[in-house]
Parts: sequence; C-alpha cells; structure tokens
Amino acid sequence: MWDRLLSNALPPLLLALSITGRAVALDCGELPRVDDERLRGEIDVQGNLLSKRIGSAEFKTSLDRTRTDIFSKYPNADQTRLNERLFIYLCQSLAADKTLTESQKREELLRLRRQIDTPPRVETQPTFFVGHWLIVDPRTNQPFSTVELGLNGQFKGSSFGRNLGGPNGIGANFYRFENGVLKFVYIQGGRARVDEMLVGSVTAVSDNEFTFKVIGGYYGGGGNFSQEWVFRRA
Repeated sequence: MWDRLLSNALPPLLLALSITGRAVALDCGELPRVDDERLRGEIDVQGNLLSKRIGSAEFKTSLDRTRTDIFSKYPNADQTRLNERLFIYLCQSLAADKTLTESQKREELLRLRRQIDTPPRVETQPTFFVGHWLIVDPRTNQPFSTVELGLNGQFKGSSFGRNLGGPNGIGANFYRFENGVLKFVYIQGGRARVDEMLVGSVTAVSDNEFTFKVIGGYYGGGGNFSQEWVFRRA
C-alpha cells in the first residue's frame, strides 16, 4: 500500500525507494542536468541553504522566495528542471539525516514533494509603481538616480549617492508597498529574513509622480532620515 502511494506521488525517475521489510531507504537519484554554469551554481547553493530549513515553520516561505528569485534572474530557464534539482538536494539532506526514522523521512519527503509542486506565491504590487522612474531632488529639481519597478516586486536601481550605498546602490532587489509605505528590500533565496534597505512614506501627486519621504531602513537613519524626494515616471 505504502510503496504504491509513493510511486503515484513521486515520479519514479526522480525518487527510487528500495524497500526491505518495513524499512525504506531513500535513493534520491541523479541531479537533473543544467548546462548554464552560473545558474547551476546558484541552484546548488540555494538548495543547500534550503536543506537546512527542512521541517521549520518558515521553510515554504524560504522555498517560494528562492524560486521567485532564481526565476526572475533566469526567466528563460526550464522551471521544471530547476524545481527537480532543488528537490533532489532536499531529498539528499533527508536521506543523510540521522535524527529521523525512515518513516519520518518518508512523511517529510511527501510533504516536500507537495510543496515543490505548488507554484511559488507571487506577491504582485500595485500597477501604479510599475515602470522606470527618475528620482528627483526637489531642492534642485534634478534627478540623481533611476529605478525600475516590476509588477512582481522586482527592483533594479542605479546609485543613490555616497550616503545611500555608494556606487553599488542601496542593495535592494525587491520592493513592497503597503499602507502608504514603500519599502526597498533585499530578499535572499533560502532565507526567511527580509532586509529593509530603505523605507519611505508615499504620497501620490499624479499618475506620473509621487513623493517619497525617508522614514527608515538600513540607509534611512542619520542625515538621510526625513529626506524627501520626487519620483517621476521616465
């Protein structure tokens, strides 16, 4: 009964189970081939990070963020192959775990399979923010930086100046908007924590312009606190 249930739930080429009496040894199979060396390296690193969070309350959140981050960087990659490579890493971690019984490993593996098969939750942001923006200092009416905000929360930006991260920018890769507050954040796949790099209150001026007043974040303290900028659609 159990082995038939497993064979229906898990693709046989991805997970082989050798059954001896009541004991089940996990044989996770081969890692799916990924030709892009940089992509393969990133999947492997994130897979190792995720394997350390198996069974934790924040695992699904970390898994979703990992996949969203990788898919946004490599939009043309085979998502099925990426998912299965991550799954193999998780399976290998379970197989090596000396603290779990074989029965517990089987149960956890089925849970992981369901989580992998569930598409990551996409946090869409208000369409108002989507697009390219010039960041203007209202004192001079001159732009000092540019940002690109994506529908799924991706953030790309140039340097904000010496006191805001220097030439490498503020270090954000996503943005979030809620209750009148816009946050530029750094999210790392495989990690539940979200780093708030720059936070500001937002007031819409028109469809093509809004004001941003710095109220917090890693770069939002000191002399940067309470600075006010104008975002104008490029």
